[in-house]
Amino acid sequence: MPWRRGLQLAWKAVVYAGLSFLCLVVLAWLTLQWGILPHIEDWRPEIERHASRAVGVPVRIGHISVRSSSWIPALDLRDVVLRDASGAEALRLPRVSAALSPQSLLVLSPRLGIVNEGLGFFGVPAIDFLGNPDYFRHIYVWSDVWQTTGYSAVIYLAALSGIDPALHESAKIDGASRIKRILNVDLPGIMPTAVVMLILGVGNMMAIGFEKAYLLQNNLNLAQSEIIPTYVYKTGLINADFSMATAVGLFNSVVNLCLLLVVNFAAKRITGNGLWR
Repeated sequence: MPWRRGLQLAWKAVVYAGLSFLCLVVLAWLTLQWGILPHIEDWRPEIERHASRAVGVPVRIGHISVRSSSWIPALDLRDVVLRDASGAEALRLPRVSAALSPQSLLVLSPRLGIVNEGLGFFGVPAIDFLGNPDYFRHIYVWSDVWQTTGYSAVIYLAALSGIDPALHESAKIDGASRIKRILNVDLPGIMPTAVVMLILGVGNMMAIGFEKAYLLQNNLNLAQSEIIPTYVYKTGLINADFSMATAVGLFNSVVNLCLLLVVNFAAKRITGNGLWR
């Protein structure tokens, strides 16, 4: 049947895309392990510059070593010195341990990013992902998909395991195909879980993660990367306008609550499932 062949072709495309992504991840990891980490001392000025920008004061690092006992390596920074505006030593830290974040592993800069290292291996010019505002939303959304896929898969697999196998056996006896069993047995079985996940997701719509957005943010992509949590942080802690920051934060929480109530009410009316009865 034509639709069956189209489904097989779509499945093959998904498999090939997944294998391609896996190969890219392996290539990025190999580039990190054997191309960047052995020469991490050569990148010390660049790391000091990024650390100074993140902290807001000049940062000097005496020595950098790497601990790579797992998939995500960690850096040991020795003799870290923070200086004040006059250049005097304000704080000295004998040792700082830092695990590499998704930003530093993927799109830290055209020089340090593993993606650019992999592209350079094939002769493709480096791309300044964080310097172009148009890339920010894609980086944020797809990195969030990468972070939450495992957790969501566990939730939905647990919901699928709770479906009575007798329903599938009855559907097979009635001659239902695999697609029809998915549509008429599996999807209704996981619908309550999907509705709860949807409501919780909408409830967190206004509470976009501050940490990742702030790490990816710079003056070049500020037009796209400025969100309410980062604005509240800058207004309250940096500009010391506590009343304005409190008002914005309270307004954000009220909108979040309203969205949660509206979506929960709509879900109960449409599907009969919600966060509470």
